[in-house]
Amino acid sequence: MVFIDDVSFGEVIVDGKTYYSDVIVYWNGAVEMMPKKHTFGKEDFDALAYHGPDTIIIGCAERGDVAVEDGAKMAAEKAHMDLFIERTPQATRLFNSLVSAKRKVIAVIHTT
Repeated sequence: MVFIDDVSFGEVIVDGKTYYSDVIVYWNGAVEMMPKKHTFGKEDFDALAYHGPDTIIIGCAERGDVAVEDGAKMAAEKAHMDLFIERTPQATRLFNSLVSAKRKVIAVIHTT
């Protein structure tokens, strides 16, 4: 089972490995680097929904600087998929909790 160990400004530790970038963490343990951007739109949602999660969590940085566009929110609602928008520290705790409960969850972790 994958676990987000820690997050701080500019870095995240997933299963003991440190990433100095924003990442996408999948319930199956896969981790992808992602480009720095401070918006999450419908196309971003669609790319993640393709993998079949029941939940997507957006970690909106330490201060909540990432904007989640209405198109992404509406797409999640239409797909009957849970979409949580939290500051990154809370998002990592939620991800760990849902993965422990055997949920198919994807977390987008913004570290800045």
